[in-house]
Formats: sequence, C-alpha cells, structure tokens
Amino acid sequence: MGLVSLTDSFYLRARAAFEKAASAGLGAADVALATVLGKTGQTVQAVAGLRVLVADRINRLGPEHPETLDAHAQLAYFECKQGNFRIALELLTSLHAIRSAVLGPDHPDTLDTELWIALNLGRLGNPIEARDRCSALLGRFEEALGPSHIDVLDVRARLAWWTGKCGEYAKAERLSRALLDDRVRLLGRRHVDTLYARSHLIVYTLAQGRDEEALRLAQALARDRAAYLGVTHPHTLHTRRQVARFLSALGHPDEAALTYAQLLVDHRSALGPDHPLTLKVMRRMWAMQAR
Repeated sequence: MGLVSLTDSFYLRARAAFEKAASAGLGAADVALATVLGKTGQTVQAVAGLRVLVADRINRLGPEHPETLDAHAQLAYFECKQGNFRIALELLTSLHAIRSAVLGPDHPDTLDTELWIALNLGRLGNPIEARDRCSALLGRFEEALGPSHIDVLDVRARLAWWTGKCGEYAKAERLSRALLDDRVRLLGRRHVDTLYARSHLIVYTLAQGRDEEALRLAQALARDRAAYLGVTHPHTLHTRRQVARFLSALGHPDEAALTYAQLLVDHRSALGPDHPLTLKVMRRMWAMQAR
C-alpha cells in the first residue's frame, strides 16, 4: 500500500542484499535499504538517507514518478516513527495531492495516504478530526478493497482507537469487540493484529472502571503472547508489566512482587541490566516487596 510492507523476519537478511544492490546502482534498492535500516531501529539513518533520495528522485525522475512516490511515502513513514508528526503531515499532504492526481482519489495508495494524514492529525492533538476522518475513510476502503481486506480491518482499528481517545470508551469497546471477532475469523487467533485488538480492549475496559475484568483480559493476553511470540518479546513484556501494575493497583502486593521478580529476570535477559524498562521493573519490585 505504499508504506512499509517487508516482514520482520526479512529485515536482517535483506539489509546485506540491499546494501550490495544499492552500491551497484540497482533500481529501488536504495529505498529498500533505507526501509531495512529504519525497521531495524536505525530511523535517524533511514530518514537522512530518504531525504536525500527524495530530492534526488524529484530532480532525476520528477515528483510523480512511481519510484519518487515510493521514496516520498517511506520518508513520511519514518518521520512519523521519529515523532516528527508535523513534518510527516506536510509530506503526506503533498504526497496525497500527487497520488490523487496521478492514481485517482480512491486508489488504495491514495486512501492509505489519507489514513496516515488522519493519524498524524490525531498525534498532533486533534483526536476528533482523526476519528472523523477514519470514519469517513472506512466506507471508501471497503468499496475499494472489500470488507474483509486486512487494510480495512486496520482502518476499523484506527477508528476504534481514536474514538477511545475522544473519551467514548463504551463505543470504542463495541467497535473493538466487533473487530476482534472479525480478526479471529479472518486472520486467526495467533495473528499479531488479533493480539493487538485484545490489547486495546484492555485499555477500554480499564477506562470504564472494570478493573478486575481488565486484569483477567491482561492475564489471558500475556499467556497467549508468551505462547505465540515468546516470553521476552516486547509485546509480551508490555502485557506482563500491565498485569503486574493491575495486581498492585487491585491490592495484591505479593502477586505483583512475584510478577515483577519474574519480569526482572526476563528484562535483564532481553534488554540488559541498565535498560530504563529493566530499572523501572526493579524499582517497582522493590516497592511491592516493601509493602
């Protein structure tokens, strides 16, 4: 859809191949290399490289050339990943104008750009506009791709998220539960997007004051993420920290201390002893043990 599409397992192996291809001047290898750099955590290098590539391609190929548009889209994505939301919004606005003129207003790539504009508006403090734009886009995505397409499911997830950010937690929960049912049916229980939908349900449940239910949901998700992704996967660690916080807040200091102790071992193994998250887990474990 114009933004990052490579799978995580591919990045490390791809980097060496793309470096070799880029040095030989082969096609789009330079953009692919920047993408690999960004997706392996080197977003500063990715953005720097893509800024040069976009300017070069505009000069050599013109702003409407497919390779220029690809580099333009990747640059906007990684500017967003770096938290440069206003810069990303400017890039996306210009990209949308070109894609709309060249590809048409309802081309999937044009719609995808509109969605990213909505997301960046939300991140810049406009959750109502982000929600309303996602709502307006949903029907157009469904018409272009069909209601079961994975990108349509993503728009529904974004709509639920920004609905929650507007304080409409009950509505966000309803949207998320319907989305979860469809993701289980279409993608399976193990798919990362299915697990994300369950994670968002925890947020909306907690926001409505159903603390015990949120704890049960978090415990179940932590077990499944550990089984499907591994105990030290970042998503698993995040949910396990959630469980520990909920146990503490609900007055279970012994269980919370034990959960934090187990988390500390896995954070040290996965992130190292001096990582900020490792140190935070250690401080919270000490706090629980002192109660």
